[in-house]
Amino acid sequence: MFEKISKLLLADGEKLSLTITKQGEKISVLVAPKSAKIIPLVISGNPTELDQHFLEQLTKHADVSNGLISTLEAAEKAANETAKAAAAKAVKPKESKPKPEGKSSDPSTTASPAPAPKEPQDDFLDLF
Repeated sequence: MFEKISKLLLADGEKLSLTITKQGEKISVLVAPKSAKIIPLVISGNPTELDQHFLEQLTKHADVSNGLISTLEAAEKAANETAKAAAAKAVKPKESKPKPEGKSSDPSTTASPAPAPKEPQDDFLDLF
């Protein structure tokens, strides 16, 4: 069992703590690494279940943990590259031609004179 645990969870110099707690017929095993490369795990069951399935559950957990860590590392790398690209783009000044004052290419912003108010008309028809 420890040969498999060593291959699954431990690199040279890494530490792993196993804490075993018994409550009635149930045993819980906390597998807690001292590094951030493995997510802690609690496996619970009766002694027979743990004898049969402990290494299987530990193997599945190690595979999932390694997959999550690989995904996280890839995401961090992509985020860092994106941040560097954005910072490099922000440093470059944009070259654009200044627009002449008073002229705008947007027709909604062009000023046009307001129509002159109409003069009152004296030739109203008088109905009364």
